[in-house]
Amino acid sequence: MAKGKLEVQITDTAGGPVRAQVDIDLQPMSGELGSGGEGMTVSANLRADTQLTITGITCRGGPGTMYRLLATAPHFRPYGFFQLIQEGASNTAGDDVEFWVKPGDVTDIRAPQFDELPAGLRAVLSGAQMVVDNPEYRDLVGTLGLGLYEKLGPLRKAGLLNIAKKAVTPLPTNVSLRSGLC
Repeated sequence: MAKGKLEVQITDTAGGPVRAQVDIDLQPMSGELGSGGEGMTVSANLRADTQLTITGITCRGGPGTMYRLLATAPHFRPYGFFQLIQEGASNTAGDDVEFWVKPGDVTDIRAPQFDELPAGLRAVLSGAQMVVDNPEYRDLVGTLGLGLYEKLGPLRKAGLLNIAKKAVTPLPTNVSLRSGLC
């Protein structure tokens, strides 16, 4: 029976290692694409590493076998993609596993102090005019600047910091935005 191996990069959204047990479930596709494959689950605790090599993946000789890969870790959203495994090859994953935290599991974050925020973000918080379009935001009405930042709590503060970070990070050169698409 033919075998292949897979090299996969596994990180959190900051590009760091996932400090939890990661389970990778590999299931061959149904039909011709999945022939020669067998399902398998691999568990790893990468600690400080972001690279995982999975060996002994059964596949069809020649064209290989297409697998559905699903990666899971506690407190993170599952991440999945399709991967072709070819015999005798060190297959590089077609996608990097980037784990996003489950919002409901956020209990606290290590956020910068208000005066450590970029000037533009401090200006946004200082000029905000909070309105109630959702009852859970009522506590923010009438607050500005430092007071608003402190009232956000860990989940809303994490969301604000993520948006601020994305707003100043340039898009990769191979990404194009088309008007009218979400």
